[in-house]
Amino acid sequence: MSSIFLRVRRHKTTYFLETDPKDTVHSLKQKLYVVLNKERDLKDMRLLVASSAGAAGTAAPTGKGTAGAQAQAQQQQPYGPLEDSGVIEQLGLENDSVVYLVFWVSGDPNPSDGKWEPVEIPEYEPLGVEEEAAEEVTDGKGKAPAV
Repeated sequence: MSSIFLRVRRHKTTYFLETDPKDTVHSLKQKLYVVLNKERDLKDMRLLVASSAGAAGTAAPTGKGTAGAQAQAQQQQPYGPLEDSGVIEQLGLENDSVVYLVFWVSGDPNPSDGKWEPVEIPEYEPLGVEEEAAEEVTDGKGKAPAV
């Protein structure tokens, strides 16, 4: 079977990884470990997908409660974690799918008291195309004479 490409996003950076659909999430994290120059341990990485994508690997709310309360809790969490044992193909990830990378932020006195950082992807900002167009209009160049 042919390989697929996944986009792994973290803050303002997007990593493009080639993987086999039969690979596990753990093997994807191993590839990221190499790409990140082994800066973070595998256990300190978590891959997430947008919950609206409907991937089969997203975490469902746990505990006792009604189905409505569980659905509401799922809507409040826009991203769901991917389990390390999950297979890319079975999770519904296809070519050019987007996966989000977050790290474990350890607690100050006790590293095990930390938490997973939130997904923070900034909005797209154009490279100033609108500003250049506004300058052209104000300096009078390229304008047809008024009749």
